[in-house]
Amino acid sequence: MMDIQTVTNYIAYHIHTPNQFDWSIGKSYDTALVCRPVLPCGFKQCIEDIAELTRENINPNLPSRNHCIYVSKKEYVRYWYNYFEKRNKLQPIVYKLKLTGKLFWTYADYLKAERYWLPNKVDKPQEHEGLFEGTYTIVDQCDIAEFL
Repeated sequence: MMDIQTVTNYIAYHIHTPNQFDWSIGKSYDTALVCRPVLPCGFKQCIEDIAELTRENINPNLPSRNHCIYVSKKEYVRYWYNYFEKRNKLQPIVYKLKLTGKLFWTYADYLKAERYWLPNKVDKPQEHEGLFEGTYTIVDQCDIAEFL
């Protein structure tokens, strides 16, 4: 069973590197404007290409990894914060968002497999992530201490 939801005013969190987006508290944005640049040919691009083709074969109505924002539930913010801090060598920013649109929960651990789009409810991998398409409002910028 796919964990896709239609949500209205759903609270989630987005963690990213400073200067990635120019967001303002209280302002609303639409993921229709999200279009990630094509990466140079390599392992990461191959994984993304395969994930997108797999999504189209399973259910093209699922949010696209190329045109979504990635979100987290509150209990996973610390994990993603640490992940991006280590990967980018910069202190990430945590935003609290209000989402209205399509939300799909899965696990980044599964990215190289078809089960990314058909997450197994029995396994509990650690890289829990949400893909969101729709309108989102920036509610607040959060201090990571809130997630200890």
